[in-house]
Amino acid sequence: HLYHYVHYGWADTPDEDKWFHICSAWIKDCDAIYMMKGYKESIGALRELEIAQSLGKLVYYEDMKDRY
Repeated sequence: HLYHYVHYGWADTPDEDKWFHICSAWIKDCDAIYMMKGYKESIGALRELEIAQSLGKLVYYEDMKDRY
C-alpha cells in the first residue's frame, strides 16, 4: 500500500501485475502479515496470503473468525 502514492499523478500507472510483483517481494522479509476485513474480495490480498502461507509466515486476521 505504500506504493499507492508513489505513482500519484503519473500519466501511465503500472498495471496490477507489475504492482503485485513489486509489493509481494516484501512478503519474504516480513515476520507476519495482517489480513484486514474484506480481504477475501481482493485478488491481490488472496495472492499475498497464499505467498505468506507458502513461506510459513504468521498470519493475523482482523476478523478472527476467518482464522479457522
